[in-house]
Amino acid sequence: MESKPAEHKPGRFVALLDIVTKALIPIVLVWSLFIVGLNMKARTLVEPVSVPTALSGTGVTDVALQQALVIQLDSLISDARQTMPGDIEDQIEADVPQPVIDMPGTGISLQSFVQYTKQLLGIGDVMIRSVLISDASGYKVHVYVTGTSDALDTETTAEKTPLEALSRAAMLVMQSYDKFVYASALATKDRTACYERGNCDYTESIKALHEVLKDDSYVRYHKWSWLALSKVDEDRHDFAGEVTKALLAIRQDRTLFWAYYNWGIGLSEGFWCK
Repeated sequence: MESKPAEHKPGRFVALLDIVTKALIPIVLVWSLFIVGLNMKARTLVEPVSVPTALSGTGVTDVALQQALVIQLDSLISDARQTMPGDIEDQIEADVPQPVIDMPGTGISLQSFVQYTKQLLGIGDVMIRSVLISDASGYKVHVYVTGTSDALDTETTAEKTPLEALSRAAMLVMQSYDKFVYASALATKDRTACYERGNCDYTESIKALHEVLKDDSYVRYHKWSWLALSKVDEDRHDFAGEVTKALLAIRQDRTLFWAYYNWGIGLSEGFWCK
């Protein structure tokens, strides 16, 4: 009879190493998450947009609407930069909103793990959640923004298409998330209307810029808001107002070249208009 080969049993050291390795894996994973959290700044994350059941068979998906909302928010930031002088355009802190990404095959958000770690470390992301609503009046979006100083929980007016409703939602989100970017985007829109159509009303952007000036948490943007308001007065041919607001900007920062420039424009144009 043939004898069976003796079974090879791992030595005690190998068995102990296997136990220690298995124990260390979750510990290393937890510490990895903490390291990831420490090396990531707070971000703006956009969740998929909840779609009503009535639209589920029309090809309108939560991810498609999510991407559309991200594009709308990115467009607002790009619009805002068009009315900012070069030196503030490079410093603006509004980051481009990013979509929340699910881990394949799990349906679980990758950011949910990182976000939990960051919350433990006191690093908070701005979360944008939204629901598309379809009724007899048209399309509306209910938006929720958490993680900012002014939490948002509101609804847009009714629009004809989901994209128009998302555009409205993006404006509401930006108004809550970054007042200065919101005001600058409105200023770009109003300036286009002034230069191309001769409609130099500027009511909405003036109101938004004054909201920035009333908020002490935006004090670093107060000089830029006065500068923007001086340019608005120039476009409206209110040169005395341009001089006054340029001086208010200079009072905030005596090295602000653009304010001296607007001050000079206001003085020279005002003199020739007398």
